[in-house]
This record gives sequence, structure tokens and C-alpha cells, in this order.
Amino acid sequence: MTGAGNDFILFDGIKNNTPDLTPAMIQSICRRGLGIGADGVLVVLPSKNFDYKLKYFNSDGTSGMLCANGARASIIYAHAKLFPDKLRVAFECCKNKFTGKVKGENEAVFNLPDIDKGAYETVAIRENELKVYLADTGAPQAVIDFLDLNFTGKSFDDFDFVPFAKKIRYHKKFLPAGINVNVLLNEDGRFKIRSFERGVEDETLACGTGIIAAAMFLSDIKGEKTPIEIFSRSKKKFIINFRKKMTNFESVSLRGHAAIVFNGTIEI
Repeated sequence: MTGAGNDFILFDGIKNNTPDLTPAMIQSICRRGLGIGADGVLVVLPSKNFDYKLKYFNSDGTSGMLCANGARASIIYAHAKLFPDKLRVAFECCKNKFTGKVKGENEAVFNLPDIDKGAYETVAIRENELKVYLADTGAPQAVIDFLDLNFTGKSFDDFDFVPFAKKIRYHKKFLPAGINVNVLLNEDGRFKIRSFERGVEDETLACGTGIIAAAMFLSDIKGEKTPIEIFSRSKKKFIINFRKKMTNFESVSLRGHAAIVFNGTIEI
């Protein structure tokens, strides 16, 4: 499955027997070139109180965080394969209740609970100080304005993003867990983002929770009003809505592309 280029292997534990996936299994099947290849693994399971339960694993086998694009992919899958009469679903993930709906062909809206406002802080990178917006949108996020980086002669699309992002991801301020890193550009009123995800340890074509954090930054620091549109590395458009309050953001939603790419079986 794909959520605007953020790709996943989804196991249906409602219709099928799903094995207990170990980190080694997840690493193996997510490894590009030698496995199926993916940024992460989704497992859909029965739930007593909701339509289903969702588990998410990064490609390195770690878990416990929210993946907004994975959630949107699961909403598409649930409608296509499990509950064809339902456009709206409720599911549990990370011990919280979430809702979502199918919105047109290959598009899903994911609704999140209230999110606390982020903090705009200064982080020292070697001899330089960098302004970074820090927020937890289900996974910890750092958002940086590309114009603050002063990459002389380098464009947003071409600058060496991964080495830079690793300096933030592994910065002592964020250890031991680390942080996702997002660099944002306002290109003549069109917002573009590049994202580095911990657990994948690389740039991904889209990070849903990072895009939500970027929209919070645009609202909180830059004064942008919702709905906010942001284009990911895959050039897919995301639409973010929320109500900004004094200390948090309410009624948060993320809308964008998600689709089933292919179905198959694998022996593990």
C-alpha cells in the first residue's frame, strides 16, 4: 500500500492468520532489493470496541508511534476489503481511538485527537544556531524553514538533505529516542516539504505526522490559515485542517492520497 509514496506492507489479521512479527522479519521483508520493500508494516487486527485495531512498525522493526500515512492507508484498505459499505471507520492504534473516512478515489481523511502546540527553539549544530519548531504529532517532529539553512547555490529539491537531517535526528538534545526531521519551503505560496523518518533512517516520499507538524508551524509561527496545503517529496498534495487554540490544535485532520498497490502472499 502507499500513502502518497510512503509505502507499507499490510497484513490482514481479520481475514487471515497473521504471525507474530519479529524485528528481524520486518527488517527482512521491508528491505528493498531483497524483500518486498517498504517504509513500514501495518497489521490490521480485530477489535472488540471499534472496526479494527491497527499496529504499525517501522522498517527497522521498531513500533509504538503513530503513522498518519499508514492510518490513511488502513482506511482505504478497510473500505476496499473489510467494510465495503462503510466510508467512515473508527479504529484503535497506540491505545487511542481514531476515525477516518474515504474521500473520493484513492483519497482518505484521517482525524486525530487534540495536539499540543509546538515549541520554537534554538538548536546548536556545530558552530551554528538553528531555529527549530518541535512538536509531537504522535511521533516527535522537528520542522525547519529551508530559508534558515543558508544553503548557498543549492535548491530545495537538490540540497543534500539526508546528511543534514541526521545531524538533527541524532542530536544530543533529542537522544535517546531521536526525532523526525522536516524541512519546509514556501515556493511562491506553494508549500513543499522533505522528511527524514527515524526507524526508516532515510528520507521518505511523505511523512504524514511530519506534514501535520509543518502545518502547525505554518499556523503557529507564520500565521497561515487553514486549510493548509503541503506537497510532499512525491509531489502529492496534502490538506491539513485544525482549529488553533491558545495551547493546542483541535479537530486535526490530514487528507491525501492513499491506495492499494498490489495484493499477494509471502512465506515468513
